[in-house]
Amino acid sequence: MINENSLYIIMRAASCFFATALLTQSGSLTQFVAQNGLASPSTLGIGSLPLLSLLLFSILKLIFFPDWAGQIQEWPLMLLLYLLFTPLFLRLFRHSFVKFPILLGLGINLSIIGLYQLIQFIFIAENRPFPYDLYMGSFKQVDSNRFLFITIIFIVGQFWLTNLQRRLRPLLLGKEFAEGLGVNTNNLKFEVYLFTFLMAGAITFPFGLLNFLDLTLPHLIRALFPWSRKLKTELFLGTFFMAAFVTTLDMLCYFFPWKGAEFSLGLVSSCFGPLILVYLVWRKIDEKKYAI
Repeated sequence: MINENSLYIIMRAASCFFATALLTQSGSLTQFVAQNGLASPSTLGIGSLPLLSLLLFSILKLIFFPDWAGQIQEWPLMLLLYLLFTPLFLRLFRHSFVKFPILLGLGINLSIIGLYQLIQFIFIAENRPFPYDLYMGSFKQVDSNRFLFITIIFIVGQFWLTNLQRRLRPLLLGKEFAEGLGVNTNNLKFEVYLFTFLMAGAITFPFGLLNFLDLTLPHLIRALFPWSRKLKTELFLGTFFMAAFVTTLDMLCYFFPWKGAEFSLGLVSSCFGPLILVYLVWRKIDEKKYAI
């Protein structure tokens, strides 16, 4: 029989592996279709959209349910509210994200951060608890529901990615060549953004924001696997290798706390992610060369 602690470790490690893999795959796809090494769900503003759902949920709870006792988990309700944004995402960003992804992402990030600080101030002034834990991702709170959810999302995501990767092949020879074959490149790009939109919500609400992983891990894969520039290799073999590395890092955070306090993975990625990115850019990693 597996004891409760061993089961927790297994669920936590598996959840971290699945979530990290999906984040890395989202970053790799985004950088490929945007042909920009700085593109990722976080820099496009997609990674910040779950915060918008968090803020809206917090406001609604404050107005209509001020004495909410928290008898049920809130993250599924936040995710459901986030999914209600999907038609708005489809309507407003279908063409704009394809044409001006980084510019729109910058505007979205700045707007949501400003709104986050404003609502945080209101909650402090009203002496109300504010859900800070979503802002700094961690797998400490994993349970059977979160584990089952992220497992299903991971399996569905791999089937979707396998199909999407095959349809992206003509883009490897250039946009004009792909369009000459009748490929609607804008639809393909938008499907990638839709994938990252859904994955961002599916990962953020159960576990919180894991900053910079979707941006830096694809670069690390290309640095560690210089013998291959295949998009398929990056999306699967390289991604699973990096997911195992990040899972090991999360286990180190769990087994070696600092004076009884555990470092969250989101905190670690926020501290070291920018440094890794600066180093890789300095090394002039060429993220635009792929082959299948």
